[in-house]
Amino acid sequence: MLRHVSGLLVLLVLTESKFYPVDLTNFTTNGNPDPYKTADPDYFRQWLRDWLNPAALEVFHNSNLADWDFNTNITDESEAGSVQQSNLSANFTNIAAKMASTFQIDKMPPDEQLQRIYKALTILGNSALPPSEFEELTTIINNMSSTYSTVVLCFDTTSSVQTLQDWQTSGTCPADKQTVFDPPIFNYMDTVFNDTDRRLYLWKTWKEVSGRPVRAEYQRYIDLKNKAAQLSGYADNGQLWRSNYVVDSLNYTDAAFLDNMDNLWQQLKPFYLQLHAYMRRILINKFPNANISATGPIPAHLLGDTNSQDWTGMLSFTQPFLNQPLLDVTTEMQAQGYTVERMFRLSATFQEDLGLIPMPDTFWNRSMFVRPTDRDVVCHASSWDFLTSFPDDTRIKMCTLVNMPDLITIHHEMGHSQYFLQYTNQSVLFRDGANSGFHEAVGDTLALSVRTPKHLALIGLNKNNTDDQENNLNFLYQTALEKVANLPFLYLMDRYRYDVFSGKISKDNLNSGWWKYLTDYQGISSPVPRSEVDFDPGAKFHIVADVEYMRYFISFIIQFQFHKALCQAAGQTGPLYQCDINGSKAAGKLLGDMLSLGSSQPWPVAMQRITGSQKMDAGPLLEYFDPLYKYLQTFNAKNNEMIGWNTLKKPGDNSLHHIMLRNIISLSECLFVCLVLVPKASAKFHPVDLSDFLKNGVPDKKQVGSEDHFREWLQSRYNPIAQKVLQEDSLSQWEYNTNITDEEEANTVKQAQLSANFSKIVAKMVQNFQVEKLKDLQLKRLHKMLTEIGDHSLEEADITELTSIVNHMNTVYNTATICFNATRSVETLESLTKSGCPKELQTAVEPVLNKYAENAWDDPAKRKYLWKSWRDASGKQLRDNYTRYIDLKNKAARLSGYPDAGALWRAHYVVDSLNYTDAVFLTELDDLWQQIRPLYLQLFTYVRRKLIQHFPKENLSATGPVPAHLLGDLLSQYWAGMLNFTQLFPAKPLLDVTAEMKAQNYTVEKMYRLSEQFQTGLGLKPMPASFWNLSLLSKPEDGRKVVCFASSWDFLTNSPDDTRIKMCTQIDMSDLLTVHHEMGHSQYYLQYEDQTPVNFRDGANNGFHEAVGDTLALSVATPKHLAWLGLLKNNSEDEESALNHQFATALDKIANLPFLYLMDRYRYDVFSGKIPQRSLNAGWWKYVKDYQGVVAPFPRSESDFDPGAKFHIDADVEYMRYFISFVIQFQFHKALCKAAGYSGPLYQCDINESKAAGKLFSDMLSLGSSQPWPVAMERITGSPKMDAAALLEYFDPLHKYLQKINAENKELIGWK
Repeated sequence: MLRHVSGLLVLLVLTESKFYPVDLTNFTTNGNPDPYKTADPDYFRQWLRDWLNPAALEVFHNSNLADWDFNTNITDESEAGSVQQSNLSANFTNIAAKMASTFQIDKMPPDEQLQRIYKALTILGNSALPPSEFEELTTIINNMSSTYSTVVLCFDTTSSVQTLQDWQTSGTCPADKQTVFDPPIFNYMDTVFNDTDRRLYLWKTWKEVSGRPVRAEYQRYIDLKNKAAQLSGYADNGQLWRSNYVVDSLNYTDAAFLDNMDNLWQQLKPFYLQLHAYMRRILINKFPNANISATGPIPAHLLGDTNSQDWTGMLSFTQPFLNQPLLDVTTEMQAQGYTVERMFRLSATFQEDLGLIPMPDTFWNRSMFVRPTDRDVVCHASSWDFLTSFPDDTRIKMCTLVNMPDLITIHHEMGHSQYFLQYTNQSVLFRDGANSGFHEAVGDTLALSVRTPKHLALIGLNKNNTDDQENNLNFLYQTALEKVANLPFLYLMDRYRYDVFSGKISKDNLNSGWWKYLTDYQGISSPVPRSEVDFDPGAKFHIVADVEYMRYFISFIIQFQFHKALCQAAGQTGPLYQCDINGSKAAGKLLGDMLSLGSSQPWPVAMQRITGSQKMDAGPLLEYFDPLYKYLQTFNAKNNEMIGWNTLKKPGDNSLHHIMLRNIISLSECLFVCLVLVPKASAKFHPVDLSDFLKNGVPDKKQVGSEDHFREWLQSRYNPIAQKVLQEDSLSQWEYNTNITDEEEANTVKQAQLSANFSKIVAKMVQNFQVEKLKDLQLKRLHKMLTEIGDHSLEEADITELTSIVNHMNTVYNTATICFNATRSVETLESLTKSGCPKELQTAVEPVLNKYAENAWDDPAKRKYLWKSWRDASGKQLRDNYTRYIDLKNKAARLSGYPDAGALWRAHYVVDSLNYTDAVFLTELDDLWQQIRPLYLQLFTYVRRKLIQHFPKENLSATGPVPAHLLGDLLSQYWAGMLNFTQLFPAKPLLDVTAEMKAQNYTVEKMYRLSEQFQTGLGLKPMPASFWNLSLLSKPEDGRKVVCFASSWDFLTNSPDDTRIKMCTQIDMSDLLTVHHEMGHSQYYLQYEDQTPVNFRDGANNGFHEAVGDTLALSVATPKHLAWLGLLKNNSEDEESALNHQFATALDKIANLPFLYLMDRYRYDVFSGKIPQRSLNAGWWKYVKDYQGVVAPFPRSESDFDPGAKFHIDADVEYMRYFISFVIQFQFHKALCKAAGYSGPLYQCDINESKAAGKLFSDMLSLGSSQPWPVAMERITGSPKMDAAALLEYFDPLHKYLQKINAENKELIGWK
């Protein structure tokens, strides 16, 4: 931690993390340049030598120590130390820059070196950021690196892929199967090619667990990196990175560098295309069932390592002459008992024999050569310079394995270390490579000699060294699988990032932009659908670790220039690929002379020092591989191979949708496309033939101003096909919800695409009708419904992505588990969570966890564990998905003419013809809440007192909010489970008939039959046979995963309608009432099944649909009705029992109201941007506290996403409907009671068997949405307005009682 005191920089050591303080007092006090000498170049050099260099060495030495600590022991403590040290370094850099900027460089005589130093000192890069943003950037990079290095996936080579997938998806992977990526999975993907299913699983899963979680952080990283670059005078971070290669004095500009890179790639591309075509043919032959196109890209999981970057592991089945032995000395190394240290000693000996500097003792004592077994580390190999005096403290960090690839990697890393040693005597500003590519090239240059068959034979590892054409071509091919196969990826990675930083690739298209580059440059395609939920670049270490990557492309070119120059110095003749400079002091001197320059000279000067030319050139690389290049050209020509790849998709591929989606092309064009745009039906995909509609459904242009023509078009042309499309869409969603698999999820995406395409076609047709000439209000409403298509207005890629996001969030919610058992201690459960939870304890939220949270009140510690664990397992996993969801929903809304998705949702309640605007709706909602709020505050205050009494050790405040885990269910929303210790008169029996239901052997079906009986007793419709045959009323026991959350479904068939319910029903009173709620939806479907067009087969508004079943349940839940059913044996209608009944109902209804209201108030503000995406969780808790009076029992942060622990958030369900339904159900109830001839207290009314009430209800329900909702409201209640008066009348006795008892107890009403 830093602070300034009297102008002196004081460093405070934090004891909580490893921190390396630096005393800069002398530098900050006495190191300020003399203002009278700032134009003197000699004084500038003196200041650099005497003041800057010593301080900078100490600061950056300690910064590297802190980074080393973090990379070799990933803990929160070491990360904090790294961040603190980075802050110190940034602060020092800023101080040094301010000092250096006082020098008047423009007044000094021209000096290229001083000008470069001045530029290096005053262009700060990341350090230019304000301290808080610098710390944020450092933390983001550390977090992303930590995710890459510590995340695990479920893997072994013996379990079936399906088993691994199930373990991975459910979060139940045994501890011994939880595997980090590097080195075990990386090495598997690099070397094992016989199990394509396992490769696909690893390919997909690795990207999900590594890339996906860092997408949001990377988007913020982009902003911060660009801001730092702009503060340093660059357009964006890409240009800042490229400045490392710009040489002003030689007029080598940024544009010249970009042209240079492109020219180098164009030199190399023909060779790569030949190698790609050859490899594609081999793969087609090896994997005949993989459907690899002979003219297309190659599926990425079949090609090389996880990035299709290094293809060396494919050598065994692809080398040109399979009859010759492989040049892989791994087995021989292991047979000779090679150790990791011996591999490093071998590299050190090679360098020393060239006359280069030996590694110091500190290298051998302090490096990390193997992966520790006692801690997490960043395994990615790297070499480190700690900037000490000679001999320099240089180290290597690598999780080395005894094999040939790692032997080559060691030479690469040792090349870095040699470079560090060579330029140790340079000033700190010049202790770097001539450019970043130079640093990467040094070790690889040496390895070009070490990897030759000749050298491997010399060191006793290659027993069968034969110098013939076949073996030579095999050797070149093996080298090309690493060097040439790598080139397009090395080039594209920063070309991609340049376009990301410049904004050419938007943050909304990070993944699609990535895959465009992969396909265009590498010729690969994704084996599974990718979307903007994914962030596949994040599965590459250098992306998340903030490492500029063009250096590697450069290094792969210039290493061959270096190699050729060193071979000439060594006096080698013959083919370049056979050269081995082993033991050549002349070659070593040439290399050492260049290395010792560090960055003291511009890189073209260093290049000329070793090669004789200042230019980067791919000529030596092409010379090295020339025999192989010619062989591949001959092979491919002989086999008539296409060189390169065609990126056009085959008819039937999903991406063909784009043809129809470019602004909906002419219907004649679409006639062909729409017949082929859907892939061939898989097991449960339901494509719809649109050909007749597209051919004959186009409105008559001569009659587009005619109302009669519009009516006829709607009924005869539009409605039949719309009904069919929506039926198939519902079927697809049902199949996914009742059997969660990747196949079913893919089918929902396809079906959603088809539905979206259909909606767009219809909207295009309807726009032909002249709305200004329509006088019929119903036709005007239909015109609006059909042209404002919401999510369906998105382009194909976006609708696919949005569907995938919602499906994914839904799946996480419904399949996530936590380690839980009611009898185990919290300590045991927490321990099992860390070590690997047994399968039998892995518990989903529905129904077990929710039931426990609702009903178990004896163990507050366990409730607290459950509360946090569920949010960690559900919401926390979905934050990145949800931020993208927000963007897509808003995009769809704007395409439909609304400012954001909140306004689009509210449009369902707007009635233009009645001047009921969006603003009026929002005002009415607030008025309703203000009507209800006093009753809620009285109920809250009473329950808080009961909780204080029930949990005396929890230190609950008598005037404050209530900790969330102690109030109601998992969301503090339903409080009914608290009845047994909160009811007003505990001497009276609880109104809970669960025990009686079980005593009477109730079954799930009986509960539904009971609900149907209640409906038919009112004269309403019975459920059709299909309801009983096709519904899912209990959780399946066949092992399939389902969405357990209760829902009712309409399949939009003709009479009798196919309506179903999906619910994991339990035998208890709570679910009995839920059954009535869901059956109310089904009754509504049946009532409006004859409405046409299909758009009118919906509730008058969303709140109406939710209110119907609850209205019926208000009668069913009365003690009178429960007694009539034989479930309540001791029904007493005295005042205390009546108040208990109202209180029990209030714990369900009134306790719920603030949550029902706040959830969409929150989302309205999220969609509008009032709550920014960076504050999603803080915004949530503000609403929860302000409306519910609830606070989190644990500290929450923006790494959490607690709204995502609610099903309707994840499932994209508008929620204000429930608030509305909880108000209007009491209006409906009062109207039906009046129709039934009931008199007396409203809370005691039971409309059972009243045909008059049923008729009134049916008349309203049968309207569907054919009339504006105020008309439907007036039809049943006599008033078009929503009003909470009926609710307040229902609960009036309870409200008065609560006011009285709270006053007697002198309670604070509400919370501070």
